[in-house]
Amino acid sequence: MAPIRVAKTGEHDRRGARASPPDQREHRARDPHPPEGAAPPTPNGSGLPVPSSCRKCADSAPLRPGRARGSSGCAGTLVSVRGRRLLPALLLAIALAAAGCGSKKTSSPTTSTTPPPTSTAPAQNTMPLTVYKIRKGVLVPTTVHVAQTQAVASAALAALGLPAKVSLAAGGTAVVELAHVTPAEAAEIVFTLTQFPAVQQVDVGGRHGLTRADVGSFAPLILVEAPAAGASVGPQIRILGTAEVFEATLVVQLVQRGKLVEEKTVTASAGAPQRGVFTTELNATEAGPATIIAYAPSAEDGSHQHEVRIPVTVAP
Repeated sequence: MAPIRVAKTGEHDRRGARASPPDQREHRARDPHPPEGAAPPTPNGSGLPVPSSCRKCADSAPLRPGRARGSSGCAGTLVSVRGRRLLPALLLAIALAAAGCGSKKTSSPTTSTTPPPTSTAPAQNTMPLTVYKIRKGVLVPTTVHVAQTQAVASAALAALGLPAKVSLAAGGTAVVELAHVTPAEAAEIVFTLTQFPAVQQVDVGGRHGLTRADVGSFAPLILVEAPAAGASVGPQIRILGTAEVFEATLVVQLVQRGKLVEEKTVTASAGAPQRGVFTTELNATEAGPATIIAYAPSAEDGSHQHEVRIPVTVAP
């Protein structure tokens, strides 16, 4: 009867688990039929797959925890599953990376100086139109730019924010297909459409044959119709409008860079309470922004009455 071997205290592996008897380890290593689903045994006992080129050296002796085999010259050096010899190097790499991240130097945000790509598509051709828009209760002729079109009446209404189909009937009547409009919108439509020579009156919103006289309460006492606000003009500026002022007298000025360039006293075709037509011409001294000012001088002190200002741009 063979003597019974008793394990001494301390014959444990470094993790504190009791080592398996040699005959059991040998049995497991040589078992040709491992349990279903279990990973195939590896010669080094580490549980890691072994390249075929290293099986010879791996079969010679099992690796001890914390030791590596590379003396045989194999390209795939085997390291224990713990990789304890790599740990100091890994910690050193982490420390160096942390030192670099903790540096006091900070990178400034970069600003791209590359201009954005420019579209090569041709710009859509536009044309200027004058629309009469009510501001602060009165009509103000304003220049807008719309796509080139022959349907200028419909384009003008669309620029007013009142898109509608417009047709020209007999007698110079513009028929606007809008069922409901406010009195202010009717004034905008009538003044805008009757600027075209072919239009004499307007049918809109259930009302027929509307003229400027029918919506004249929205016109200011001095109405400069040309140039309209925002227009581009030449050095010689022709000014046209209507006025309802005392003794049909008004003053028209041209101001550039805050200085009075030219001033003229103009007499309209009729005085208040009638509305007369007036026209004059002023000359700009330079290209750039300019302001046309029109007012009726007070009979008492010559102060400005019913003043209007029209910003324009003088083209080179």
